[in-house]
Amino acid sequence: MVGAITVVDAHVHVHPGANIDALLDAAAENLGNAAREQGASQWQCVLMLAEMKQRRWFDSIVDVVGSASGRWSYELLPGDDISVRARCGERDLTIVAGRQVVTSEGLEVLTLGTREVIPDRLPLTQTLDAANAGRSLAVLPWGAGKWLGARGKLVDATIAGVSATRVFPGDNGGRPGFWPDPAVFKVAADKNCAVVSGTDPLPLPGEEARVGTFGFWMPGTLPSAAPGRTLLERLRTEPSTSVHSFGKLQGTVQFIRNQTALRLHKAPVQ
Repeated sequence: MVGAITVVDAHVHVHPGANIDALLDAAAENLGNAAREQGASQWQCVLMLAEMKQRRWFDSIVDVVGSASGRWSYELLPGDDISVRARCGERDLTIVAGRQVVTSEGLEVLTLGTREVIPDRLPLTQTLDAANAGRSLAVLPWGAGKWLGARGKLVDATIAGVSATRVFPGDNGGRPGFWPDPAVFKVAADKNCAVVSGTDPLPLPGEEARVGTFGFWMPGTLPSAAPGRTLLERLRTEPSTSVHSFGKLQGTVQFIRNQTALRLHKAPVQ
């Protein structure tokens, strides 16, 4: 038994046309399953959003706080403006605002715990400066083909050359099982910098069901006031050994199918 824990999917997109009820249903079930697999006595489920371009889903649920949208209702939590509680019956999710930015080098940066929009296509260093100035948690998430060649060297140099509180590496459930752990994960661990993981659902039919199947957990739960800010602070200050990944990497066949589907449909995954 590990006692009470917080289970987190830290890379959640809400794509246009997504079935919100299905996404939240899946997240609650999948994160709950992850907690039970750890032997937790109780748990808190958290989704950290990474909204792209013109998406403003978090702002839209803030607009309906106190009422239901679909089967889920929403409550703005005290202490910060980045955390909302979603409820449906006995199921409960904490949703934390966040964005995804694409740099001029073609790398993705997650700015977790913010509603501020950083423009796309700035150089990586400027993007990280803006993320840190806005008190968000900057994460460089793994991406198929994006951590290779010159861009891969830039990722390695960025993680190795900056403080642990400036940028974190991110893993995601879309990484195929045949792909070894990037060496930069070990570099980050040696700097006491946690790997911040999430599912990274694609803009393809049925991907909502994957939310909550990949992420990380930490001991204890978050306070009812300012849970988003508290989670960011814990990730910045607690030992990386207190952050534990969960979930399985994607199978080879499914990885190939998804990559083919994205290219055939020209889906905007950036």
